[in-house]
Amino acid sequence: MSILTKTVNLDMNYPLGKTKVPVLRDVCCEIEEGSVVALIGASGSGKTTLLNIMGGLDTPVSGKVYFRNIDVHAMTEPAKATFRARNIGFVFQSYYLLPDLDVLENVTLPGKKLNNGFANKRLADRALVLLDKVGLSERAGHLPSELSGGEQQRAALARAMINEPELLLADEPTGNLDVATGNAVLEHMFNFVRNEKRTLLLATHNMELAKKCDKVLELKDGKM
Repeated sequence: MSILTKTVNLDMNYPLGKTKVPVLRDVCCEIEEGSVVALIGASGSGKTTLLNIMGGLDTPVSGKVYFRNIDVHAMTEPAKATFRARNIGFVFQSYYLLPDLDVLENVTLPGKKLNNGFANKRLADRALVLLDKVGLSERAGHLPSELSGGEQQRAALARAMINEPELLLADEPTGNLDVATGNAVLEHMFNFVRNEKRTLLLATHNMELAKKCDKVLELKDGKM
């Protein structure tokens, strides 16, 4: 398989008073196209920071992120925003559904912002297909407050896939869910990725889950 994205000598730190706390140190990794990769490590090891940098949300102090040989952080901020919308789907531990929009509106919102050629009806049709795949077709008209935690996370997964991104970045997506509900969400996520031939990088503490992935990367004290 070809390399979809890779990091080269990433360094990242955050200011703490007059000092700087290192978070990532010389991190290098490669993610193959079509693979499911687990990113493991203790809390504070830098998993979220690495995902944010790979997704173009944060900028490293030094080092490179390449996506199909394109230097992500060499882009202007507007270009980077368009790149994210076209190529990256994010699934966070918190669902970040807009409370005043129903499920269908939440799922279609990234497509409307991207203006990627989907007509509104086509966009809604795709959203309904995605909601059906995660078992939420009957909840399309409901507000997030009317959904359980597991349902909200499944809606967030459908939203992440609406623009048909090549890479899905999931940061502890079941951290706020009980085991049974979390396993159901993960099953939907794995099915999505396999059936739509996408790539998944999944940050997790769950070693049993990591064993189900094609590859496991470990961060320890900011080092890969």
